[in-house]
Amino acid sequence: MDIEDVTDVLSKTYDFVIAGGETAGLTVAARLSENPLITVAVLEAGNNTIDDPLTAIPARYGQYVGNTKYDWGFLTTKQYSNDRKMLWSRGKGLGGTSSTNFFAWSIPPAADADAFERLGNPGWDWDEFSLTRFQQPMDEQVGEFGRYDTCEGVSSGTVYTPRPSHMNPLDSLLQATLTNKGIKVLSDPYKGDVNGTWTASSTIDSKRWTRTSSATGYLLPAQHRPNLTVLTRALVSRVVFADNQDGNTLTATGVEFIYQGNKYILGASKEVVLSAGTIKDPQILELSGIGQPEVLSKINVEMKLELPGVGENLQEHNVAIVISGDPLDSPDIDPRYFEKGSDLEILVHGIKYMRGVAETEPMKSALVGQELLPGPQCMDDHAIRGRTCPSIGHA
Repeated sequence: MDIEDVTDVLSKTYDFVIAGGETAGLTVAARLSENPLITVAVLEAGNNTIDDPLTAIPARYGQYVGNTKYDWGFLTTKQYSNDRKMLWSRGKGLGGTSSTNFFAWSIPPAADADAFERLGNPGWDWDEFSLTRFQQPMDEQVGEFGRYDTCEGVSSGTVYTPRPSHMNPLDSLLQATLTNKGIKVLSDPYKGDVNGTWTASSTIDSKRWTRTSSATGYLLPAQHRPNLTVLTRALVSRVVFADNQDGNTLTATGVEFIYQGNKYILGASKEVVLSAGTIKDPQILELSGIGQPEVLSKINVEMKLELPGVGENLQEHNVAIVISGDPLDSPDIDPRYFEKGSDLEILVHGIKYMRGVAETEPMKSALVGQELLPGPQCMDDHAIRGRTCPSIGHA
């Protein structure tokens, strides 16, 4: 599966070159290579961590956060809360963040999926949205989890998302408390309504007690296909284009990547697929000359296509742009935490609501000690704001 000698990779020709063996990249690679007449190459910047105990064993979740073998460990720019730089963890290695997340499996509400289709993506509405493999809880689990309807029309996938095999007493306690607070209990959160209290499925293989990810679910079953090549520790730096004859059309012909400190070009006869993640994809595009003119000029990259949306709108009003022409440098990530007064007000209301949860049975009787943050001395909104985010002038 992994070819350590880069010359072996360069000696072959490929129809598709996939930049990033992340969650989506390995899924696409496995699907494309189902056709034996199509050749596919995957270039992943991280390592092959499929059998690594730190990511495979559920009990060790979170220990890889900040470890650059498994986590890109991006830092934001200084934020509006005490000028702090915040850690943005993103999975690094085969499977991407599906190999480093905290196992909870959730899906968007039906309204979001329908809105996605209306934005110009036919076939991506809720009716066409399919789930991966789903396992119903055993009879003895139903009492712990609450009521669940039978999922009808669920297709079989390769990434297992079963119900947890047992219920933590704290989960049961919290759900009972939320119910007493008036939050509705969802019989099935996978039918389009996610507003309520419910227990999520998990990405844990309940038979082997190991993580399931795009690497285990899609890559491993396809690893012996002769038409699929995967090279790890290969960082894609930019997309290579054919000569832009008319000034408007760009045709990707391959990618440039860095392997053991050297740069190489790998050609693609059909398509280049970018799947390096929400942070790295915009960086690759901008280093390829696609993006905002003012951003590209600062890093001395020739603009090939003006596309203002690159790096923008990561979520709400967030932005991720390159600040260096070096592909090994991290881009600027500015989520603009607490830039607007409404951000802090939402947090204040959230703190007050959770205090209400703590005062509701059965949680009230189960808690010991006192509140740590923002602390019992912060009772009114002004005190909570000052304790939570004292540097925000407009709060």
